[in-house]
Amino acid sequence: MKKCSYCGKVFPDEAVACNIDGQALFPLAPALPQPAKARSTRKLLTYIAPVRAGIVVGIFYGGMTLILPVFSLVFTIIMHKESSPTDFDGSLFVLLAPLAYAALGLIGGIIAAVFYNLIAKFIGGIAFEFRDAPPAA
Repeated sequence: MKKCSYCGKVFPDEAVACNIDGQALFPLAPALPQPAKARSTRKLLTYIAPVRAGIVVGIFYGGMTLILPVFSLVFTIIMHKESSPTDFDGSLFVLLAPLAYAALGLIGGIIAAVFYNLIAKFIGGIAFEFRDAPPAA
């Protein structure tokens, strides 16, 4: 197969010149195998289930604050060596902080999901693009 260098029309191998514009024809280069492209899929996040979002955020916040009581209790012990063993100086609050943060995360997650769903109705949501992962070596 040959191709016109001017108009791009393809002709059989026997042709010498383009019958449209008279330009010389050049042989087409053989097609090289193309590597497989990663498929791209574009998705829109248009809805978030409020209760599920609240549960996830609540567990996340509660889990993150599980570290807080350990450091606070160690700090309290170091700073108050002279205090009596029954004097906690707010340690009860530190022990209850993960529960408080989990509850606030639950409520905040639900509210955030509801607001997102309202906004997504008008703007279409957040666009996400997904690609297939390459095979593991």
